[in-house]
Amino acid sequence: MAKSAFSLKTFWPPWNGAAVLGVLLAFLVFLNVLPEKTGPTKQELYAFNQNCVEGVLHGAGIPNSCSSAAFMRHYYNVDPLDVLDREQGRLIDTAQKIARGDITNQKTYRHCIEQGLCAEIPVLPSASEKNTPQGKAISAEFWHLVNDGSPTAETCSLTAICRALVKIGIIPPPPVLAMKP
Repeated sequence: MAKSAFSLKTFWPPWNGAAVLGVLLAFLVFLNVLPEKTGPTKQELYAFNQNCVEGVLHGAGIPNSCSSAAFMRHYYNVDPLDVLDREQGRLIDTAQKIARGDITNQKTYRHCIEQGLCAEIPVLPSASEKNTPQGKAISAEFWHLVNDGSPTAETCSLTAICRALVKIGIIPPPPVLAMKP
């Protein structure tokens, strides 16, 4: 019988079986001991909010730990763009629920916010301002959020995380909504 070109000995180090098993076992233990990377804890989110959002917006300056998205991820385990995306997603989703009629009164709206399912809409038009220039501008901002699914400069200026990220320079300011006469 001809000898095969493939041999386990050519690919396997000439260790004894116990040594190979020991190395393999150590590697498996190593994999299980390392903590899995998870999202931020409540404490990390709180620290991020205090230092990188509230602190920056209330004149405390920009700490080094908040000077870039990479530093925020390193120091707080928080991706600021992910936080912004989630907040804007909740804003858009809430505005669309109101527009569809899923939320029709203040009690339902407040309950949805308390449950964490909705966001506070900073550009929610009120019936009393409907025909004023300011009311028309607020209404246009609201419907832009509903229909276009993106914030404007006004919506950003009323949302803490967006204002802070613009002030730090992580994101550019959103565009101003052009009002139609």
